[in-house]
Amino acid sequence: MAQTEPPPGTPSSPQPPSGSGSGPGPGSGDMNPWAAGGIMFAGVLLMVDGVLGAIKGIAGIASDDVYARIDDYVFNML
Repeated sequence: MAQTEPPPGTPSSPQPPSGSGSGPGPGSGDMNPWAAGGIMFAGVLLMVDGVLGAIKGIAGIASDDVYARIDDYVFNML
């Protein structure tokens, strides 16, 4: 029996189904719920910290008294 080429745009070798548990990733289904919750918590915590850091930076730039001008610097005392 002669083999024919697959139509364009299809994989040439058969791929395992996405839910086969072949490793971590989407569709593996074998991740511990505690680990998934911890990862989600850490991600949300990092996002909140980034937003608060951006707000703090904008407030520091907008405020006049955060960066004060110093006329006599340490090098003038030498």
